[in-house]
Amino acid sequence: MRFNWITTFAAPTLAVLTLTGAFYHGDRLSIDFPEGWAVTGPDKDELVTATEPGSVVNCNVQTRDLAALDKASLADVNADYGHVFTVADWADLLGQKLADITLERSDMSPFADTFFHTATFRMKVDATKEVSVRYGFYVLPGRISMAGCYVLTPDYPAYKVRLEKVVDSFRPW
Repeated sequence: MRFNWITTFAAPTLAVLTLTGAFYHGDRLSIDFPEGWAVTGPDKDELVTATEPGSVVNCNVQTRDLAALDKASLADVNADYGHVFTVADWADLLGQKLADITLERSDMSPFADTFFHTATFRMKVDATKEVSVRYGFYVLPGRISMAGCYVLTPDYPAYKVRLEKVVDSFRPW
């Protein structure tokens, strides 16, 4: 009985501590955001966002259920996604125009029984702005888990190592 009382009062505090630290462990995913960044979410779409205070640099992470993959086995998923993504694959995945993405690097590495896809690319925001993106995702039966970090392209060199580290820390569970 006493344990339930402690849990009732401690749970909200623990939830706040989870969101204020650099490490986020949430619904079927974990990621190590930079220390000191403000973390918000998850929102109604289960999106968690980390933003560097005083800047527009941000990273986000999300796991989404996909009905199209509900009946797929891991072998089916790996057969469909077990290749290094091309710029056309990335544009399709992200719902972007092919002409708006410039792929700088695309990699795939094994992770447990699946693959971790990562990429660095530039993407047009509008006619005058372009962002550089570090992105990673896993596809598993019934869901996709994604992480992305975004910064204006001229600022990317200053953030490159930090954003790669964030995306590389991303894990589904």
